[in-house]
Amino acid sequence: MANRADNFNRADTSGNNIGTPSDGGSAWINTLSGSWDIGSNQAKETSGTGQVICVLEASTALATVQATATNLGSNAGLVLCVSDDNNYIVGVFAPGFSMAVYKRVAGSFTQLGSTYGGSISNGDVFALERDASDNIAFKQNGVSRVTATDSFNNTATKHGLRANSDTSVRFDDFSITDNSGGGGGGTVIPVFMNQYRQRWS
Repeated sequence: MANRADNFNRADTSGNNIGTPSDGGSAWINTLSGSWDIGSNQAKETSGTGQVICVLEASTALATVQATATNLGSNAGLVLCVSDDNNYIVGVFAPGFSMAVYKRVAGSFTQLGSTYGGSISNGDVFALERDASDNIAFKQNGVSRVTATDSFNNTATKHGLRANSDTSVRFDDFSITDNSGGGGGGTVIPVFMNQYRQRWS
């Protein structure tokens, strides 16, 4: 169950019901914070205040989590190595500052690495990865934009999506790739034919 994927191609839902992913594995865990549903074959936040995340169990902490941001919104991202709503690694993308990585420890955020201030666009593919040496990389369309090394939460095996009080955020073509089989680089293996269509508070 280490490699996971969801194309979100299913009926629209409501009431915090993002459901079972297209890979047929265990269901999304979206009771950590806020509410997530399906809309027009995409994942969307439907309610919540502050950090709102939903995750899949992948049975590995060494992973690449990837998704297409079909609508960036004001402040969204990917979460890696989640143990609960207050402890995880997050890669944030927002039009105001572009991309940054943080760890959330007992509810408090600390930035890891530098901030990338380049252009980002709807339809970009973002990936957040960790390897066996605790190297963390946040990528845009396959290009590394932010790197850091940190051992926090390196045994947590849930990974997923993040929004921040913004119901306009939309995600598509989500995947988790297991990086524990050696090589350590966290290379993303494409899962979907179209996956390269290519404010923080």
